[in-house]
Amino acid sequence: MLQGAPAFPGLSDVSEQLKKIFSVLGVPSEETWPGVSLLPNFSTDSFGRCDPRSLRSVWKRLGLLPSKTEDLVQNLLRLDPRVRISAQDGLHHRYFSFLPPEVLNLSDSESIFKVPGVSLEPEVRDRFYPGPRVRPSLLDRAKFW
Repeated sequence: MLQGAPAFPGLSDVSEQLKKIFSVLGVPSEETWPGVSLLPNFSTDSFGRCDPRSLRSVWKRLGLLPSKTEDLVQNLLRLDPRVRISAQDGLHHRYFSFLPPEVLNLSDSESIFKVPGVSLEPEVRDRFYPGPRVRPSLLDRAKFW
């Protein structure tokens, strides 16, 4: 959502998708994800060694946003599910600290817009690139890497 396109656009198969993910997050190892080698079909043979990269170096827009944005994204993209932030915990992340506390008390069926002070703002993409949106049919041909 941040860049207006898939973060890891896979084109052909699972292996290619994993290569794109691992090229940014690093290839998992027992040091970074204890027990990963016990997972069915786990093998690093086709991925080699890739160290994690700074998300700001991959997605330039992160450099234009507060550091808490990158922190939330980093926590959501952790490979090891035991240390990855849950969706529920993500809602309590400091990224959302600007929202009124009443937002956290809403039921699942209540609209966030009934909380005073909450309104829609342009997406980040619209702020940086106010021009016309890319047609989804063109995304298949677009190069994001």
